[in-house]
Amino acid sequence: MSNEAEVDRGFAVMEDMTSPEFVNAARAAIAAGGFCSELAAMGASNAFAGPWARPGLDRRSRSLFTLGVLMGQRHTTELRYHVRIAIKNGVTVKEIEEMIYQLTIYGGFPTAVQAAHTAREELSALGMLD
Repeated sequence: MSNEAEVDRGFAVMEDMTSPEFVNAARAAIAAGGFCSELAAMGASNAFAGPWARPGLDRRSRSLFTLGVLMGQRHTTELRYHVRIAIKNGVTVKEIEEMIYQLTIYGGFPTAVQAAHTAREELSALGMLD
């Protein structure tokens, strides 16, 4: 499969987990060129056409794992996207909350506070919190 085909395959998986608007914005960034314009294509082909499309784990399980890694490493920009993806993949608000409590023990209190802040913002934007 060519690189272009892998990118297209990745964007199809990405669109299924995000939205057509998200993918269109990524494709527009690639087409516009400029600084780091290939990052979206790399993400589509390496992550979404790769691990996200593999058998062996369902998307919900992959989302739980991804949230844990992003929370633990304080990658808040990616965490914002993946909170939304996780919800679409069937992860519940309560499960995200429990992950943050677990993170407190193994990742430290400041890391958990940062994850809670980021997740709260995204879940609120989705209308999922009071």
